[in-house]
Amino acid sequence: MTSPNEYFLASIETASPYQLHKMVVDAAVRNARFAVEQWNTADFDDVLEALAKARACVAELMNGVREEAAPDLASRQQALFAFCYKQLVMADVERSPDHAANGLRILMIHQETWQLLGEKLAAANAGGIPQPNHLRVNRSNSQQPTGRHTIDHGDELPGSGFSMWT
Repeated sequence: MTSPNEYFLASIETASPYQLHKMVVDAAVRNARFAVEQWNTADFDDVLEALAKARACVAELMNGVREEAAPDLASRQQALFAFCYKQLVMADVERSPDHAANGLRILMIHQETWQLLGEKLAAANAGGIPQPNHLRVNRSNSQQPTGRHTIDHGDELPGSGFSMWT
């Protein structure tokens, strides 16, 4: 029987760049949402931990932006992620749920946009239209999964060199 951890590991190792990005975005939204919703009700250490996880995800998103395909778009996306990161930092520093909510709104818009992009790519791919090169996975034998992922406070999973958390 396959454990949930083994399933998660397999999903990371076999995921496309699109899917990996989606996983990180989903984790960022999940943690930022928890922080916002639990700001006044949960153990505040849990809120701060969720903010830290959301920031780590946003940092990973920032590191994943590649300028080769569209430098102007990449620059704007970097600026958006940087603003989101700053909002999550300010939420922590100033103990401000408003800053956390601002970061969450940005992440949710990006999550929805990314989902729509995936649907368009799937529809185009079903019609025989190839994916753009920057969203295609082409791993040579030397690029096969060999890295390690740090998922949650030291839990490591072997993977493809992609890190969900910094």
